[in-house]
Amino acid sequence: MKNGGSIDVYLEFYEPTETADSFGQIRKTFEKVFEDWGERTDLLTIKDSERVMNSSHRVSYGVTQFRVRYRTDVNSKMRIKDGDTWFEIVGQPLQEGRNHWILINCEQRDDI
Repeated sequence: MKNGGSIDVYLEFYEPTETADSFGQIRKTFEKVFEDWGERTDLLTIKDSERVMNSSHRVSYGVTQFRVRYRTDVNSKMRIKDGDTWFEIVGQPLQEGRNHWILINCEQRDDI
């Protein structure tokens, strides 16, 4: 059983939407679809720090895991916002327990 007091972070979930500007160019933006309470755990791994993206510049990032109440509408295309910080979901959410919780692994990068 999870301690209810650890679910103390208010999260906003966004999914991608594509819109066309006045010139017909497609823009990818993110639209808020729901809000929920969750638990945030910053994972300390050897990969936390920097990596090269597209062989042109370094991007710093961290790995974070969120635990939220079970729901079926969270997917890997979404982003999560915690305060002013954006997170990109990596992989599909993992079910924990018997439909009680889902674990969502995310990356926090400085180029999002």
